[in-house]
Amino acid sequence: MHHYMKEEVKQLYISDPTWGLEEACFLFGSDGNIKQGLYPWWDGENKTVMVDALLKHMNEVPERSFYVLQPCGHNPTGMDPSREEWERILEVVKAKNHLIMLDSAYQGFASGDLIEDRFVMELFYNSGIEFIASQSFSKSLGLYGERVGMVHFICES
Repeated sequence: MHHYMKEEVKQLYISDPTWGLEEACFLFGSDGNIKQGLYPWWDGENKTVMVDALLKHMNEVPERSFYVLQPCGHNPTGMDPSREEWERILEVVKAKNHLIMLDSAYQGFASGDLIEDRFVMELFYNSGIEFIASQSFSKSLGLYGERVGMVHFICES
């Protein structure tokens, strides 16, 4: 097993487009240590997630790049890859030793089912890789002013 959390990350990628504050959340690289970029997500003309373009991007960037992925209810598009496409994404993540943060703010809202919407979290967890998972409960618990959530570091030990 790779030790994602122990190795230096030089590049951070967020989706294009993304929600308004996500870019600001990751300004920790503004000192030049970690560069921030965008990965392809949305084909507005065809109204589809560009999974093949994302996979190509993930294959072409340096190993141990850091990707922030939204596992369900992508904001702002509302569009998500299929289960099979997520499995393909995970294969590339493992092959390239990328560090992943699954940023979940809409569990239960994408499909209407909390269990269904946790599929990507379970897929990554059951794969045995190390990753980061953040969850916002502000919407699901109706606590918008309190900004309730948590972050999990899933590690080998």
